[in-house]
Amino acid sequence: MSELHKRVYFTIIGLAIISMVSLMTFFMSIYLDIMLCEKLCEIAEMRIIGLVEYCSKRNITIRISLNEIVNRPMELIVVNSNTLLIAIPTKYFHVKVTKCVKFDNINFNYTGMLPFSFYFIFLRINNTSFVMVREA
Repeated sequence: MSELHKRVYFTIIGLAIISMVSLMTFFMSIYLDIMLCEKLCEIAEMRIIGLVEYCSKRNITIRISLNEIVNRPMELIVVNSNTLLIAIPTKYFHVKVTKCVKFDNINFNYTGMLPFSFYFIFLRINNTSFVMVREA
C-alpha cells in the first residue's frame, strides 16, 4: 500500500468511528429522554393519586398548577368520570409517554384536557366523592 492509500484508509476508518460514536450518543440521548419521561409519569401518577385520595375524604377546594406536579410540560386529561390520563411529551419527537390512573369511588364532572391552572372542588356524598373542575 502506498502512503496515500494508507492515509485515505485511516481517514475513512476515523470518520466511521466518529460517526458510530455520534450515532450512539444521539440514540442514548433519545433513550434517556424517554426513560426520564417514564419516571416523571410515575412521579406525577403518585402525586396525583396521593392528592386526590387525600382530598376525596373531605369537602375541600384546591388550586392546582401543572408545574406543581412535575417541573416539565405535561398534559392531564380526564378520560371519563373516574379515569385520568397523564401525558408527558418527549423532547426529540412528537411522542408522548402516557400513564392511565383509575380511581374508585371518585367521579369527575369534567371530560377533556385540564387547563394549565385549575381548581379541584371535592364534594363527598355518602361513600362517593364528586370532583368538579373549574379553570383558575
